[in-house]
Amino acid sequence: MAQAQAKSYSPAWIAALREALTQPDPALIDSALAAARRVNDGQRQRDAAGSELNPVLLALAQDPRRSTESRLNALLAVSGKIDVSNPAVVELLLAALDAQETPTRRGQALQVLLRAKLDQAALGKVADAIPRVSPLELLRLLAVFEPEPDAAVGRKVLAALQQSKTARSLPAGNLKSLFARYPAPLPDELAAFLQTHDTDLPKQAAHLDALLGEMKSTPGDIRRGQSVFNGAKASCLACHKIGYVGGNLGPDLTNIGQARNERDLLEAIVYPSASFVRSYEPVLVSTADGEEHSGVLRKDSADEVVLATGANAETRLPRKDVAGLRPGTG
Repeated sequence: MAQAQAKSYSPAWIAALREALTQPDPALIDSALAAARRVNDGQRQRDAAGSELNPVLLALAQDPRRSTESRLNALLAVSGKIDVSNPAVVELLLAALDAQETPTRRGQALQVLLRAKLDQAALGKVADAIPRVSPLELLRLLAVFEPEPDAAVGRKVLAALQQSKTARSLPAGNLKSLFARYPAPLPDELAAFLQTHDTDLPKQAAHLDALLGEMKSTPGDIRRGQSVFNGAKASCLACHKIGYVGGNLGPDLTNIGQARNERDLLEAIVYPSASFVRSYEPVLVSTADGEEHSGVLRKDSADEVVLATGANAETRLPRKDVAGLRPGTG
C-alpha cells in the first residue's frame, strides 16, 4: 500500500489503514504510517477520503508511548493543515528541531511546522527555540512566521535572533524581507540589529583568514575528514554525496574542489548560511488549500513541483494545486 501510486484509494483501504494505525505493533505502525502518507499525498486536492485518517494520526502523534519517529511521521501523514494545538505536540516538534538532533529528524519537525496551524502562543514557543536551531534549518524556519505577522511574536523573533550565533550568518536581505511584514517599529529595530550584523562581516572574514592560515600550516588527514563526513555528529552524508554515498539535499561534493576554492569551502563549513549554491536555495511553495511547503526545488514542470524536504525525502505537489512559489523568506 505504501508503494502504490494510485490517483484515489478505496474506502476499504482507508478503513484498513485506520485499523492498523491503532495497533500496538511498532513495525505495523511504521508501515501503516508510510501508507497513510502516500494516501494523503496522492489525494490532496482530490477528495476528502484521506482526511478520515487525520483523527487517528493526531491521536498517535499525541501519544507519549509512541516513538518520536512514529509521532513525527504521523504528523507528516496528516492531510491538509496540521493541528498542533496540543502542548505535547509542540514540545515534541521543538525537541526534534534542536541542533543536537539528526538532520533527518530536524527536517521532519521543520516540515510539520511549515504546514501547521500555529496560534500566537505556539509561535512564541517556536521563536524562543530559535537560538537552539542549526544553521541548516534556521533560514527555512523563519518562513513559519510569515503568514501571521503579529507584533508580539515578531519582537520575540527579533530577541531570539539577537541571542542566536547562527543568525549572524543569515543573509540580511532575508531578514529584511521577513520583518517588512511587521508593523513599526519592528523594521527599525531590525535595522539596528543588522548594523551589528554588518559589523560582524569583517570579523568573520578575519576569522576565515586565520583558520585558512592554520590549515595551510597543518597537514590534512583524509581519514579523519572521512570519519567526520560519515560520523553521526556532523551527519554530512545525510545531505551531501561523495561518489555513490550520501544524500541529495545539498550539493554533490565528489568534485567540489574543482569548482570552489579553499576559502569558499571553508566559509561554507564555518558559516553555512552565508550563501547558497545556485539551485540549492530554499524555496517556499504555497498551495490552493493554504498549505506551505519549504525545501530545495528539484523539479518545476507543467505537471508537478518536487521539493527536496530532508535527507532523501521529497514532497511532490500537482502543479494545478500550486498557488505560488517564492524564495524562502523572500
